[in-house]
Amino acid sequence: MTNGGGEQGDGINRSREDVGDIKHRKGVSALSAEELAALREAFRKVMEISDSRGYGHFASIHGLPDPGFCEHGSQLFLPWHRGYLYFFEQALQDVVPGVTIPWWDWTASTGIPEAYAEEEGSDNPLAGAEIVLPGGLRDPSWPERTSRAPSEFETWLAGGELPTQPDVEEVLGALTFDDLTQRLEDKHNAVHMWVGGEMQNQGFAAFDPLFWAHHAMVDRLWSMWQNDHAGATPRREHLPKGLNYFKDMTVEDTLDTTDLGYDYALAEVLLHAGSFRGQRFDSNAFPVRELGTGWRRADIELNGVDPAVPSYEGRIFLNNTKATEETSRSPETGYVGSFHVFGKDGCWGEEGHCHELPPHRKFDRRRASANPQKIVVTMPEHFAARLTEGGQEAVLSIVVGLPERARGGEAASDGVLRFERLSVVTYA
Repeated sequence: MTNGGGEQGDGINRSREDVGDIKHRKGVSALSAEELAALREAFRKVMEISDSRGYGHFASIHGLPDPGFCEHGSQLFLPWHRGYLYFFEQALQDVVPGVTIPWWDWTASTGIPEAYAEEEGSDNPLAGAEIVLPGGLRDPSWPERTSRAPSEFETWLAGGELPTQPDVEEVLGALTFDDLTQRLEDKHNAVHMWVGGEMQNQGFAAFDPLFWAHHAMVDRLWSMWQNDHAGATPRREHLPKGLNYFKDMTVEDTLDTTDLGYDYALAEVLLHAGSFRGQRFDSNAFPVRELGTGWRRADIELNGVDPAVPSYEGRIFLNNTKATEETSRSPETGYVGSFHVFGKDGCWGEEGHCHELPPHRKFDRRRASANPQKIVVTMPEHFAARLTEGGQEAVLSIVVGLPERARGGEAASDGVLRFERLSVVTYA
């Protein structure tokens, strides 16, 4: 998808990585052509690495050499696989910055996702992989390459199909972490069986590139359940445990995805990238369909907001480019919400006092004097309904309100609304 800011593909997550912001894992079907190309490039590159940074190394951790390090059938199933995805995603980002593992929504699928399917006349690294350990080691009894046989287990599974939305709702209805783990692992097992081929064998499953998208869906469902069950965790005796192979990460370390640098978004539309400075902002029109469908929350995110200005209120309007400070804050005017910047209004020190610090030394923990901020405004439900009607285009405007005494100042005349990136993010 081409977003409103003119930046394409993995550029949004790449810019997030550059400033240390939370990156979004998206659904496979929501990937743009550029994002899919970047994902395939990342897989292709890690598959070319034959040491502990490469694909064979990470895939073998799950099952080979037997019995592998993975956790199944216990309360460690979800934390271990979250850590597993995290470390593999870091390897992908080492070769293609900004790439994240997408999630495969089984409830919306009737077969293998097109992005992961064999393509005639092309080499798609997501379609399969060689089963080989670091250093080129392999056993002659192993399959040479992963394969899939989606029809193989259909008659054995309930209904002969992938888990449906009602199945997922049943999983998310679990009241305890232990109950969730059992319900979710059962659906997870069914998907492995449905895909067939090496995916139905624990020893070889992680060699299939589809494994990672499948487990991102499992991790996403856990994340969604966590949003509705704050504080519900594995039993306390499990929290300090290291994650088997990944001993430097504990179960407790996995409980918040944002601590690991990611979350799950349905879609993101970039409205502006690059330094903006002014008294108001009006975005270009963007198609609402780019926000995806079926989302339950939409956030307006401003990154890199500069606080070295007079304090001000920012009011956000939807489809009202004529809005001013005097425009009423009501649904009829398109008013979405407000944010407030507690500003510094200039520099009260000698020259250089307000500037960024020089490059830090290894143990220098000082902060810069005017740290950029991140601001998130969640769109009210009635605007969510308005946005999803008919797939029309939308425009977002930000109007600045200043105290009377600040309006004639130097910073105010130069524009107090200063940010580096503006986007709308939807969540299922």
